[in-house]
Amino acid sequence: MSGVTVEPTAGRADSPEIEIVWDTSGFTTLVSAIRWLNDRLAVAGTKAFGTMWACYGLAVFGLAPLIDPGRQATYLYLSNLVQLIAVPMLMVGSARAVPPDEPRSRPRR
Repeated sequence: MSGVTVEPTAGRADSPEIEIVWDTSGFTTLVSAIRWLNDRLAVAGTKAFGTMWACYGLAVFGLAPLIDPGRQATYLYLSNLVQLIAVPMLMVGSARAVPPDEPRSRPRR
């Protein structure tokens, strides 16, 4: 247990006899690394889905059941899967890709 230190606090009236102090610096580093990776993936996914090639590919994929009607259920499942992944990723990526607005001045009257 390298992240935990035990400090005796006997003699203090308002504290228990042993105080456990957690070292959270490693956890904070891990959380910030995960946030960094999530932001990069969301922005990259937004840039990839925001191209005309993605539009063409999804249009061809949407017309695939006309060519092979026997696999229509599979195409529908895959289409729903793409939507469930792409929509939240596009929302987060568009929020992260745009820099925050500058403070707006009050309108003159």
